[in-house]
Amino acid sequence: ARGLSAPLNIPYEVTWVLDVAGDNEALVARNGAKISSVKDLVGKKVATPFSSTSHYSLLAALDRAGVDASKVQLLDLEPQDILAAWTRGDIDATYVWLPTLEELKKTGEVIVSSRELAADGKPTLDLGVAATRFLKAHPDVLPAWRKAQARALDLIHDDPDAASAAVGKQLGISPAEAGSQLKQGIFLKPAEQADAKWLGTPGRAGGLADNLHSAARFLVDQKQIDSAPDIEALRKAIHAEGLSDAVSP
Repeated sequence: ARGLSAPLNIPYEVTWVLDVAGDNEALVARNGAKISSVKDLVGKKVATPFSSTSHYSLLAALDRAGVDASKVQLLDLEPQDILAAWTRGDIDATYVWLPTLEELKKTGEVIVSSRELAADGKPTLDLGVAATRFLKAHPDVLPAWRKAQARALDLIHDDPDAASAAVGKQLGISPAEAGSQLKQGIFLKPAEQADAKWLGTPGRAGGLADNLHSAARFLVDQKQIDSAPDIEALRKAIHAEGLSDAVSP
């Protein structure tokens, strides 16, 4: 699931950065659609799952290229429907994620990826969140979960073959397919979780709060949401307590 919404004044806290979207999400144009840049999307039919990270990235790509989103025929389709519409020739381009993306690349060309947008200040993230009430009621759960996540990240970086085998078994795909998908994502090393760029440390929320605020403001400007929380509310929603115990070598 890659749903995207701006965190409001609700009792939830961000506990982990699961991954940063890289080449595993991208804008791809169908061969023959005469699209070689984002600017060429004007007047074209472009599909993406609305309220998803791909939707956000598509809007960010249009904004970066100076293209008014209202000049593009945006269609709200789920990945399986995107593949069917692509096969019929009903759409010209799509912003979507793996594994659908990999299939579309066989008859299309990648125009821009989420890795490029992240480098340009518009990253999309898979985040771990927990209800504040749950964290208080079950204080032992989050440390155990974080340590398991840290072990998984270490495995991805230190033994990619073992990680590919484990992920492939979970998803019901071959280790080779799983390995290819893992290489296209951006997985932070455990210690990076507590870096000032991401979650930060207790009392000093990292740059993730600023990223969430920027994304929320962008979505307000694009009229995708009604309002955005202030930056202090987002900083308070970053749960860095106990993080160092999970990410220390």
